[in-house]
Amino acid sequence: MRAQGHAPSVITGAKDVAMEERVRVQEEFEKGVTKVLICTDLLTRGIDVPGMKLVVNFDLPFEYVSGQARGAPKVPDFATFQHRSGRVGRFGQVGCVLHLITNGPDMDALSAMVDHFAVHAHELPPANPEEASMLVEGAMTKPLGAPAPGPPGGGGGGS
Repeated sequence: MRAQGHAPSVITGAKDVAMEERVRVQEEFEKGVTKVLICTDLLTRGIDVPGMKLVVNFDLPFEYVSGQARGAPKVPDFATFQHRSGRVGRFGQVGCVLHLITNGPDMDALSAMVDHFAVHAHELPPANPEEASMLVEGAMTKPLGAPAPGPPGGGGGGS
């Protein structure tokens, strides 16, 4: 990201990171000094940044099940999903949440979360970055509940 001109801040719950450092990084992000914040679930709750329009989840949240066998089905963590996604679109504002999905079990979990919260999800076409960019931009600019843009030349559609 830095090579492309972005200056992200990073915050984690690692034991070797002092509380003062975490507070400093969070405050810089909340004040707009830093435009990109990469963090763990440490800030899933308790951060409210007005105007935040985009959250990217690099993985979906799953419940930790003690003693669960390797390869057993993962259990989606609905509460963490809701809190992560709830960092954007607060108080009727627009926002977009991207989830990076790489396999069938993650797709199944995302489908379960979408059904649970009765929200919409759209697959971004990996082979067409321009189309993906237009879909994300549209999600970050249309009011909540507004219909999705239809195909060129009319039509319509729901979001």
